[in-house]
Amino acid sequence: MPAIVHRLAVAATVVAFALSTAACTDASPRPTAAAAQTAAAPIFASDEEALAAAEEAYSAYLGALDVVGSRGGTDTELLTEVATSKVREDLEASFEAMQTAGVHTGGATVGTLRELVENALVGRTAVVSVYACLNVANVRVFDASGNDVTPAGRPAVTPHQVTMESRSEGSPHLLVSESEVWRGDDFCS
Repeated sequence: MPAIVHRLAVAATVVAFALSTAACTDASPRPTAAAAQTAAAPIFASDEEALAAAEEAYSAYLGALDVVGSRGGTDTELLTEVATSKVREDLEASFEAMQTAGVHTGGATVGTLRELVENALVGRTAVVSVYACLNVANVRVFDASGNDVTPAGRPAVTPHQVTMESRSEGSPHLLVSESEVWRGDDFCS
């Protein structure tokens, strides 16, 4: 395999992995938001309302990732409206790798929320955690010549636990603050 094709294949694998595991973190134990709840009035009146807000936020997040990917990793400022600064920083390396490799994506990522894990209030910040299935079956990776360099064997659907938090204190507008690949039983199959 010529060196340039090999580098593109490697970059495409990195990009596809980054998009399918965007903002992943390790699954090490951490305190839950429930432990830090206060007596403040809830931001969401019900779990159904929290789940609806999470669905809207996750859809907007995936849409922004698709736009940035389709532009070859540029215009990352689009992520400001959908992700925390920590998540945006984590994604920067993946998008820089796309730019270096000269690849871009096409297609739409689909996220399906399976279950609400947590709807909590930490101070005046809503924290909502969900189980989600991330489907990248319709997302392809293309090189600068338009050749499909999507890695063969890439999982089409992966289970994730996604956590979102209020954009600002007391706000029902959620930003993705963490997304980690779920290592337990695959609830997406």
